[in-house]
Amino acid sequence: MTYQFDEIELLTQLRSGNEIAFEIIYRKYVSELIRFARKNIPLKEDADELVQDVFVSLWERHQDLNITSFRHYLFRAVRYKIIRHIQHEKVKRKYEEHYRFFEVAYDNSLENERQPEILEKKIEALLTQLPERCRYALQLRLSENLSNSEIAQRINITKKT
Repeated sequence: MTYQFDEIELLTQLRSGNEIAFEIIYRKYVSELIRFARKNIPLKEDADELVQDVFVSLWERHQDLNITSFRHYLFRAVRYKIIRHIQHEKVKRKYEEHYRFFEVAYDNSLENERQPEILEKKIEALLTQLPERCRYALQLRLSENLSNSEIAQRINITKKT
């Protein structure tokens, strides 16, 4: 398909739900957007998925689009997706570290069941390495045996957090 439309005509056609206009936009920008995403996202699959999400969003919102340049809109959308992806990866790494911490503490507790004071000292040492609010939440869990809901209520955060 080699249709020649200017941006205004493509936008008009896309707003009316024209799938061919969407496909033209997709084919015109997808490779460039993936290259852009790959500069910041190490895994090709993640970069591909991120760009696909932007195009899915473009199609889902095609009737309400208020843009003047597809290029600017798409690159900005990919940039925001990259930022959110990087933030999400940081959170995942943090939780992986916390998981490893508990795994080590649990393994050590099995070895030291007869020596709880050694285990307590190790847990205290590891707790000092955590951020303050995370440390406080864990101390509430370990020392007061509070549930996640009770901890969330006590330190004024959502249960999910």
